[in-house]
Amino acid sequence: MSYSYWNPDGATQYRERNRERIRKYNREYYQRNRERILEQARSYYGHNRESIIERQYNYGRRHREQKREYDREYFQQNRDRITHRMCQYSYGYQQRNSDYLKRRRARNYLSRKKIPTPRKYARWTLAEDVIVMRDDITVLEICYMLGRSYAAISSRRKQLRKTQSGVNE
Repeated sequence: MSYSYWNPDGATQYRERNRERIRKYNREYYQRNRERILEQARSYYGHNRESIIERQYNYGRRHREQKREYDREYFQQNRDRITHRMCQYSYGYQQRNSDYLKRRRARNYLSRKKIPTPRKYARWTLAEDVIVMRDDITVLEICYMLGRSYAAISSRRKQLRKTQSGVNE
């Protein structure tokens, strides 16, 4: 009587012969049981959160130098491709967000522009608060009127709006 036993080489050959069929089965299984699988993963993570975080932290500490070395080598080998992709991404980002970037550049320019600030560090008065909250005047005009910086006007306006919304609620 011959006994069949598990042959690791046979299992490897079986997997190689039926690779596509196994992948198809796994995909279908995952699609049928997706919610259950995700719920099991969430449950496992919820019960073992600390140990998972600890394991990830220890793994990172143990393999930090190997990762740095790998990254260094990868960057050296693929320097041209990486810099090209970075430039492509930067250009694409600029194209997609051109309006936002223009507004941000204008805002930064105005905030850096040298405005005389004789009332720097002085307490805010009620009259200044009323002027700061006016929407018909630009922030730059308010800066010159009150002798405060662009950043001071912006932060005071934000602070006053926050307190007004708290009072109205």
